[in-house]
Amino acid sequence: HRCLARSARTPMAHFITAPTIRFEHAALSAPIELEHLPDAGPEVMDADGTFARLWPTALVLSNWLCEHPEVVAGKRVVELGSGTGVVGLVCAALGAASVTLTDMPDALELIRRNAALSRQKGAVTVAPCTWGDADHLADLLRGGGFDVVLCCEVVYQQSADVLTALAATQRALALPGAKVLLAYEFRCAIVEDLAYFDAATELFGDSTSHALTGSATAFMHNHIDDGGDDRW
Repeated sequence: HRCLARSARTPMAHFITAPTIRFEHAALSAPIELEHLPDAGPEVMDADGTFARLWPTALVLSNWLCEHPEVVAGKRVVELGSGTGVVGLVCAALGAASVTLTDMPDALELIRRNAALSRQKGAVTVAPCTWGDADHLADLLRGGGFDVVLCCEVVYQQSADVLTALAATQRALALPGAKVLLAYEFRCAIVEDLAYFDAATELFGDSTSHALTGSATAFMHNHIDDGGDDRW
């Protein structure tokens, strides 16, 4: 859902009335509260708007991390294409040593709002990261590499150049022995996403897959499931 072609915009005016939801899990001492724009699109965001929706896979991955807190506890974590920031904020609540939430420069306002709303005690920072941008990578690496590199729902029908840049960015940010986690929902367009998986295999070798199961509605409040195609 991330691409290099998003147009510049001034998002503040669009976020004033954004609805708030809560992610809850027994592993968390308090719920994670988030703003999102479920109907964000060109007519609302002056861009594709995908970053501003809370996608179901982000909630399912957040639940998986709550069931496996050792993956991030005490670790330096960076999330690429953070969107609403929910996954990274859950990592902070689970005891990550630091969490850096990144996305395209024009998508950062929503992440900043949600980071402030969550009131996480851990070190949470927000920074721009256009995949493959040398300046962005240099800024992110000033404090060293990361133990965990997270991506959720960021691979979806982009060009091969964008997808290979994603894999290269993951590799550049990861310390030796780091965990690079990608949550991906299998859809009919997987053939169009193969450029990423081919590039990641070349850079990292064989991967380990985990099936993420569970209904996203089980982990959030203020959402009514109408049985249709949820667009969070």
